[in-house]
Amino acid sequence: MIKKVKSHKFKKFQISPVKLSILILYLILMILFIFYHLFYAKKIIPGVYVGDINTGGLTVSELVQRLSDEVETADVVKVKVGNGDEFDINKSDIDFRILPVETAKNAFKIGRSQNLVTQASNKFFGLFKKNTINLSYDYNRDKLANIIQTSKSSSLIPIAEPKFEYDSKNGLTIVQGQSGELIDESFMIQEILDSFVNNKNEVILVETRMAEPNFTVLDLDFVKDEMDEFVSTKYEIKTEDKTWVLTPNEILNIFKPKKTDSRVSLVIDDQELKNYLMKIVLQVDRNPRGQILNVENNRAVEFVSSQNGLKVKVEESFEVLENSLLAKVSPIELVVEKIESLQSENKFGIDDVIGVGYSKFVGSIAGRVFNIELASSRVNGVMVAPGDIFSFNESIGEISRKTGYTSAWIISKGRTVLGDGGGVCQVSTTVFRSALD
Repeated sequence: MIKKVKSHKFKKFQISPVKLSILILYLILMILFIFYHLFYAKKIIPGVYVGDINTGGLTVSELVQRLSDEVETADVVKVKVGNGDEFDINKSDIDFRILPVETAKNAFKIGRSQNLVTQASNKFFGLFKKNTINLSYDYNRDKLANIIQTSKSSSLIPIAEPKFEYDSKNGLTIVQGQSGELIDESFMIQEILDSFVNNKNEVILVETRMAEPNFTVLDLDFVKDEMDEFVSTKYEIKTEDKTWVLTPNEILNIFKPKKTDSRVSLVIDDQELKNYLMKIVLQVDRNPRGQILNVENNRAVEFVSSQNGLKVKVEESFEVLENSLLAKVSPIELVVEKIESLQSENKFGIDDVIGVGYSKFVGSIAGRVFNIELASSRVNGVMVAPGDIFSFNESIGEISRKTGYTSAWIISKGRTVLGDGGGVCQVSTTVFRSALD
């Protein structure tokens, strides 16, 4: 038996010309897209310029080399501030230098580091127009600031604020202020840097404008009575063993006028007060010291007693100072921390200096000076055990030429005559005074 099989008819695949065109265009764009990203994977995209240099298609290292070879910056920039004299700023004066590597890296980032929309925009429009970036550079900001400050000092009329002055004759007075000149420092800095970067030869002319003081005499007159009270207060600042008294001019440095919403008040200048406090800190702070005793041949050749250390607590003391000054309270006790010294004992039982005696022998004849020095050397360092009696005569020995003393003026039987050991009596009275101290 023969079976008939029904055959299936396949329809031919058909696409409209429009769809075909779109498909072909899509394939071309994809090929171009892939080719573009493969070609510029390690290169700067088209349209990126550094100044006049077209960096498109260059690698970072290639651009660094071109920048190093082709970019010329100004060695000297000329500046004139107001009516002042023209002056030069050398590149070395502010350590100015271009940064080729950083510039090249910035150029390479275009079309890569932004969001997807910005990346696509930079890549597409870079094919038709320039995308210019600036040269990266570096300079010493402090050095340039110092140059600008110097130029201001020599070229501008300074603004003088009215101020308080004090002297013992006239008391507290107000000195008139005066208007002065200002410049746009940001503009001046940018113009200087721009001239270095773009190798400009023109003189930079920095214009000035007149400005009035922040305060008027009336402002200071409004707080004069209050300032007079501060100046008239005798502020004593104390630690355990030292005292400082604020002078009227020091008070004027610490209290400054402040204007808020057209109202003037006196406030403490924190930096001025901190500076004053730190001067005190330098005089007070000390490290703890252990006892020092050196003995040779049963004589003390060196002795330094132990001493506790001291340290001013700056933050606490500053707060105490500030509050006391504003409240016109005196005396003012600073907050000082005591640091105990290490305890050090010695076998001789010597703990501290218990007495000191002084005397002068300036103007004495040579023989008397010699005897004083000899007797002092013989009594110096003599050690007296607890319970023993110190004998001055035993310490210095016989007073005669045989024992080394020389002739000098002495008082004998109510008369001033030359005799051996003149001057030794001064040593004995000095030792006696130290024992009684």
